[in-house]
Amino acid sequence: AAGRRGPREVVHRGARGGRLTRRPRHAMGYALASLARNLGAGARLTLFLRVDRLAFRIDVAQLQGALLHLVTNARESIQGGGLIRIGTRNLRAQDLEPDPGVNEFADHVEVAIADNGSGMESEIRRRAVEPFFTTKTAAAGLGLSVVHGFVSQTRGHLVIESGVNHGTTVRLQLQ
Repeated sequence: AAGRRGPREVVHRGARGGRLTRRPRHAMGYALASLARNLGAGARLTLFLRVDRLAFRIDVAQLQGALLHLVTNARESIQGGGLIRIGTRNLRAQDLEPDPGVNEFADHVEVAIADNGSGMESEIRRRAVEPFFTTKTAAAGLGLSVVHGFVSQTRGHLVIESGVNHGTTVRLQLQ
């Protein structure tokens, strides 16, 4: 039918500023499809995808880029061997922590990327989303800053949980 769009077209329209998908399963499916190629040897990827009730308006290409940045960071943290977990879940407005300056809470879909790598010290975690901040010798320091910008555009939240030798979990709470 002329009014129906195939999944491939949804991806292309989102990438060029066209219509955005409201179907979380499709968005996650496309975003995850390219990640396996970027894992590297020794890394294992586990998926826990549970987004079956809530819808969110998302640019699939931006979600894919954000996940690629986060999986790359996780892969580098586990240094050749370890586990990367990607999970999704629905977050009801009443379950979100209060955010200063936000008067109205809405339901969100959370995408969490966790690794069992080296983790971050609190000062590094605090500065991680600053543009051009990096702890790597051959990096621009834009990955988490780009992810933060994308999440902010969805009126969502970015939560980073990490501790030295305890791995890192980055939660994208998308509205």
